[in-house]
Amino acid sequence: MTLAERIRIEPTTVLRTGGGIALGIVSTVIGRPYGVPADLLLLLAALVLAPLDLLPVVVITLIRRHDTVLGPLTLSDLAAIAYLVRLACSRRILGVGVTASRVVLALFFMWTVLVTLTGLGQQSTIGWLAVYACLGIMLTYSPTAKRWLYAGVLGLAAVELVLYVPQFPSRFFGRYVNDPAHMGFLLVCGLIIVATSDRPRRLRRVLAAVLVFGILCTFTRSVWFATTCVTAAAVLPRRWWVPLALPPALAGLFLPLVSLVTQTFHLNTGSAGIRLAGFAAGLEEFRRHPLTGQGWAAAAAAQARGIGGISQLPVYDLWIYLGGAVGLVGLLLFLVYCGLLGRESLTDPVAYLSLTAALGMSLTEMPLYAGSLIAVLMLTMPTTRPRAAAHQATDRPFRPPVRAAADRSPHFARHHRRAPYYRTGARA
Repeated sequence: MTLAERIRIEPTTVLRTGGGIALGIVSTVIGRPYGVPADLLLLLAALVLAPLDLLPVVVITLIRRHDTVLGPLTLSDLAAIAYLVRLACSRRILGVGVTASRVVLALFFMWTVLVTLTGLGQQSTIGWLAVYACLGIMLTYSPTAKRWLYAGVLGLAAVELVLYVPQFPSRFFGRYVNDPAHMGFLLVCGLIIVATSDRPRRLRRVLAAVLVFGILCTFTRSVWFATTCVTAAAVLPRRWWVPLALPPALAGLFLPLVSLVTQTFHLNTGSAGIRLAGFAAGLEEFRRHPLTGQGWAAAAAAQARGIGGISQLPVYDLWIYLGGAVGLVGLLLFLVYCGLLGRESLTDPVAYLSLTAALGMSLTEMPLYAGSLIAVLMLTMPTTRPRAAAHQATDRPFRPPVRAAADRSPHFARHHRRAPYYRTGARA
């Protein structure tokens, strides 16, 4: 396949994309003359006119921008809702299959709503997490939709890296992302996309080196640890349990090195104490409500209502947080969901490695909240299309796919007599 064929875009897609961007720009300039919400009407028209697969790119690009455009809704929120509504109202919804992981995820959200209604918490946060989860499921209706998402991840990472260069060697927060943990996870996802692509090896190496440079400049241990987990998962044989078991195993192995890394790179020495206090508070809440938990975002709800007796310490661990929020039942449902997702992603390297990265980050972060870039990527990148052979494992570690034989040079053919297995995961 030639480069021209790879980048070929339909003229209607170009026109609709340009028209949507133009309407969006005009909406920010025109304002509301004579009290008429012309800006909002033009913005909604842009979301309807723009190509469907472009809307998830808008979501991940603008999710860290908290300026509201319609009541409490941001532009990212509107783009996510517009995507789900447009896809649900079209025949393309038939391309979204039902898998075991999606059924368990639905049960997890139902249980979370139930314990929050009967306990204490914020229903709105659960609603937005459900929107992000639906976004990830709907993205699997077509391979093209996922490729647009990958383009959005790489595009945002590239823009942030370019804007960061004049600020080097300061910590990499990101101009738009504005958080080193979120910025780092975005770069890790970009690294996975580049490493698993079928682009020329030299180009992949250059892009990977740039992304690794950005990851190092975040000076965030959880991001470095997630990158280590991804690297190890790429080398090990693919098994459904590896994304679940590998992060805690590596955490136990590298725990004695945390203080050395902290001193060597002059990192924040107080974050460890804050996390340990949060872990203890989360485990105490789990002890009080072991089966059902106390509800999602109970600490924020208690603070808003002036209710005492609930710890306000943030719990920087997804699993401990789940234990305190939704109890043992919710914790097991989410664990089963991750296991099923790992099983379904065995033939999709991007999904498999993204799940590993997300679970690696989750040991020292609690990313599931509204407006979280990590949450959106965690619920969209690991999703994959249902495949009959998705349960079949391979004894070989992952290697990037090679180009088609017609695109190989004679030098390439001489040195690659045996073709490695391709992205399907089957042996050559």
